[in-house]
Amino acid sequence: MSIQLSETIRLVPLRSEEDVHMMLSWFFTPELQHLVGIPDGAKPLYKKSYSATATADFDANNRVFMIADGEKKVGMCEVRKSPLFDRSATMGLVIADKTYRGCGIGGQIIEAFKHIAFDEMNAENLNIRVYTKNKTALEVGCRLGFEKAGLLKNIATVGGTSASYYILQITRSE
Repeated sequence: MSIQLSETIRLVPLRSEEDVHMMLSWFFTPELQHLVGIPDGAKPLYKKSYSATATADFDANNRVFMIADGEKKVGMCEVRKSPLFDRSATMGLVIADKTYRGCGIGGQIIEAFKHIAFDEMNAENLNIRVYTKNKTALEVGCRLGFEKAGLLKNIATVGGTSASYYILQITRSE
């Protein structure tokens, strides 16, 4: 089921290999790999995971969307709740088209995902992993009520260098 964010922007469930290939082409550009902190060597794992999601039946705890402006795909986002960590949901968001960054779409998606995580998935908290070099994502998350819950130091290699990530978290009551 699509989620309408504004007059033209909507979230469309990931349902095709064509969309998976589009996502992977975005993720592995040097610009986005460094902006988002996508680990070196992640492409085969991402392809397998997103391809499985695109072809699977609807899973209320595993939702991946393309961000669309009309028919144009401009990014992707996801919210997932692990069966093992059943009190927590995790989200991710990539706005691939530069002209759509800084327009408030990320904030709208976060608000929609807070509703999904807390009201539909019954999670107690929602987490976002933010690459430490992505200051804009960190600022937006904190402005929307997320707090730094931790720092994962040097856990991946991005562009041949060690990378760290903040875990931002908001709880149901906040």
